[in-house]
Amino acid sequence: MPTPRPVRRSLITGLTLLLVAAGLIASRPAPAAADVTHLYGFQATVDGFTSWYGSYGMGPLGMAWCIDHGIRSPDPAFAYAAADLSAVPDDTRAAMAWAVGVHGQGTDRVTHAALMLVLHDLMGARYPSGLLDVGLLNPSRLAGFDGLEAEVLDRARAIKADALAHQHLRAPLHATVALSPMQDDGTVAVTVTVGDVDGRGVPGVVLQVDAPGGGLAATQGTTADDGTWGTIARPAALPLSVQARATVPQLTLDAWAPTTQPAQRVARSALDQLTATATLAAPPPTTTTTVPPTTTTTVPPTTTTTVPPTTTTVPPTTVPAVQVPPSSSTSTTGAPPAPVPPPPPTVVSSPPPSPSLPRTGTDAVALTLAALGLVLLGSAALDTARRRAPALAAIGHHGNHGGRRSR
Repeated sequence: MPTPRPVRRSLITGLTLLLVAAGLIASRPAPAAADVTHLYGFQATVDGFTSWYGSYGMGPLGMAWCIDHGIRSPDPAFAYAAADLSAVPDDTRAAMAWAVGVHGQGTDRVTHAALMLVLHDLMGARYPSGLLDVGLLNPSRLAGFDGLEAEVLDRARAIKADALAHQHLRAPLHATVALSPMQDDGTVAVTVTVGDVDGRGVPGVVLQVDAPGGGLAATQGTTADDGTWGTIARPAALPLSVQARATVPQLTLDAWAPTTQPAQRVARSALDQLTATATLAAPPPTTTTTVPPTTTTTVPPTTTTTVPPTTTTVPPTTVPAVQVPPSSSTSTTGAPPAPVPPPPPTVVSSPPPSPSLPRTGTDAVALTLAALGLVLLGSAALDTARRRAPALAAIGHHGNHGGRRSR
């Protein structure tokens, strides 16, 4: 029995829709695959929790450590942006920044694994047995570290102690160099100080000191608890210039968070370069003033003789008077004014008329009129042709008939 036409139409329509849906599904791009990159560390277990303990490769962000616990691993495909950690206490953020800045270098996997444990500890991560505290862990609660469980714990405790010793500091850090006057034995005391924005000394900063021609007793050192370090210079001559350099962590934690998927936030190492210079100038030259000896000369007294003055009488001389004629002068007072000639007539010259220039360009009005004229002529010619067409056709028709008659 043949299939009814409406049923066939429904089958064809359904098959067509299925084929279109299959094509759309096949053409849809597959979701991006996770790109979690483990760098240096261990796939291990700590206090019953198995995970990656170490650093991650975060694409353009570079190397970083997760600061959260118990959620999805960090993946650069999740579009990480700067994280807001304002809810984390200032001391905790400063300690974490110091830890990751100082110890987040190199490729040692023990250090990288220990640093991740410290960051989880400072952030209050909760493991199966409770809050993580590297100070209370023992190697028996670690596994999968290739027999380095005790070493990982020891390193973690040292990093945490270093971080807590610097948690009170605030960014930015700075360095200064001070030089004493040259002593009698030709030495100059050099003191380098590293401090924070509030003037607190920063301990544990490694320094490199240079003084060309200064004869430094030491060129490297580490600041003490008060943030200072000193050495002695023996310059061959003044002036003496001393420069100190240091690499220190940025105490503003460089943290990043995913924006497209829930996952762990990360922190990376951020460093600053400190430089300080001081110069001890040469003393001014000494000026010696020589006083000439004093000579005393004895002069004998001078005798003065008084001579009476001589009086001479000169008779007066009579000079004859000379008559000087009166000088002649010209006066203009009361004289009639001289006639003033009239000004010459003003002749106004009119410039010759400018020669007319030849006309150039296009006259829009003329063109418009010409175009209208052409249109009217064309219309008349077309109308005439239409009128003549029937007559010509009639003549042709009669001519043909006449030809048939002649045959």
